[in-house]
Amino acid sequence: MAAKLKGSPFKWDHYYEMHRETFKLRLNEEKTLTMSRNCVISVTNLKDEQVKFQLIGKGKLANTTTQALPKGQMLVTGGDAENSTAWFVVLRQVEPATNSSAYPSH
Repeated sequence: MAAKLKGSPFKWDHYYEMHRETFKLRLNEEKTLTMSRNCVISVTNLKDEQVKFQLIGKGKLANTTTQALPKGQMLVTGGDAENSTAWFVVLRQVEPATNSSAYPSH
């Protein structure tokens, strides 16, 4: 993941994973996960590899994104932090173990 982020337009040289969740979603199912004390995400599995992704920061909805998320692609969202740093939430689809879709988030 760090190598992919380094190859992106982001300016940082070092990336650290703070939290990872892997979860399964059936069609039209929504899952809400606490990523940190300040970050909660909500992911809904829509039809045709579409996902609705909501980012809640410090109890307030910060971002809602609906887009296709085919295998091999990433949905990345984030924001500024202290001392010229930033945070990211990365969502990607992994190969499901059953007929449901699994989306790990970082």
